[in-house]
This record gives sequence, C-alpha cells and structure tokens, in this order.
Amino acid sequence: MAQRGSIADLLQSLRAELIDLTQKINELDGEKAEHKLVIETLTPMDPARKCFRLVGDVLVERTVGEFLPAIKHNYDGICGISAQLTKQLEEKEQQLLSLQKKHNLAPSLPPASAAGKETKQKDKEGILVQQE
Repeated sequence: MAQRGSIADLLQSLRAELIDLTQKINELDGEKAEHKLVIETLTPMDPARKCFRLVGDVLVERTVGEFLPAIKHNYDGICGISAQLTKQLEEKEQQLLSLQKKHNLAPSLPPASAAGKETKQKDKEGILVQQE
C-alpha cells in the first residue's frame, strides 16, 4: 500500500511539472509574439530614428539601429528557451504515460503539449507608431 501512495505522489508531481512547463511555454509564446511585432514594426524604419525602450522601470532613449539588433537577439533567445521547454514537456509526458502504463493506470490528463499548442493570436491593436 505504501508503494501505491508513492506512485500517486510521483504521478501528481509529474502532472504539476507538466502544468508548470505548459504555463511557462505559453508565457514565452506571448513574449515571442510581442518581440516579433516590435521587430516587424521597427524593421522598415530609418535606423537613425529615435525610439524608446522600457528597461525595468527606466525608459531608455536609443535609435532604431541600436535597438533592433538587441530585440532580435532577445527574440532568438526566447525561441531557443521555448524549444528546450517544449522538448522537456514532451519528455515529461512520455515519462508520465510510461508510468501509467507500467502500473495499469488510466490517463487522467490530456497531453499538456496539446493544450499548450492552442496559442492565442494577438491583433496588432496595441502598437502606436508616430508618423513623420
């Protein structure tokens, strides 16, 4: 009976990890969408044009030419981390499924990656661009 309890604890722990990973992936997907929108907005602009970036609580003035490479670098980093977390999520799902099969337990949650792939598409309503 003690083994049954430890298996249940392990299953619960894996489910919690799946939920945490899914939430983090969704959060990063939102960040990717925001970065991509900024990149698409700034790319056609003059590199000498002034722009502002909020870093923490400080508004920093830079040019588009200085800011665009930094935002592209951040976007690439977010994409890499998101891919790593997605891979970890798939591995945890496989671990959970194999544990359930090993102990003849019915799956109690739908795969988290399937739920995580339902990302929300944001409209471009929140961008203000000053016309010169």
